[in-house]
Amino acid sequence: MTEERLESRAGAFRESLKTIEERTQSFIKDAILRGEYKPGERLRQGELAALLGVSRMPVRASLRKLEAEGLVEIRPKVGAVVRALRPEQVVEIYELRILLETYLLRHAAARLTSERLEKIGGEFGAADAAAATTDGWGRRHSFYHSLYEFADRPRALEIADRLRLAVGRYLLQQRIDEYSDAHLELLDRLKAGDVDSAVAMLEEHLSKVSVELQQLLRSDAEQLPAS
Repeated sequence: MTEERLESRAGAFRESLKTIEERTQSFIKDAILRGEYKPGERLRQGELAALLGVSRMPVRASLRKLEAEGLVEIRPKVGAVVRALRPEQVVEIYELRILLETYLLRHAAARLTSERLEKIGGEFGAADAAAATTDGWGRRHSFYHSLYEFADRPRALEIADRLRLAVGRYLLQQRIDEYSDAHLELLDRLKAGDVDSAVAMLEEHLSKVSVELQQLLRSDAEQLPAS
């Protein structure tokens, strides 16, 4: 069944208007986020090239870019594998997310007018309805990005986006209840002008997701190959 799904998805990506490398990278990233390729699984260049009907060159370039994004690890004598997070890595990711995202939220708050917050809330509602898709997760990813871009701190925003992407595949598969009413409550507190309360809530929310994800990865640890 997985091979059939991959072939179907590959066909859709082959027909897109993106460049060959963009299509290749988008397909591999989509498959990882969907869980078609599992943590620790090898990504064979020949198989990917055949699936997409391209040469190995765009596959190789795409894997390098996905390595920079933290989704893929390229190991000597092994090749590319889907990066598997471990509990201690999740601790650090979420510690950094809390530091960066509370910083961004505070700086953004002064520029988040009622109209802007209403627009972001509407976009989040559409994402909530599409929660089980990579498109839905992408919109949820954009929920945070849309809030924080008003901070006018582009470097911090870029790092925060990368950290969120690093855990995205686990959240997409809804193995963690990251998509709760917390987002809507966060917007409500911002609309009320209670920035301190919104920041405290964001920290509490991210801390909770961190603990749940660590527990999930510990339960999966025996199935993951050694580094």
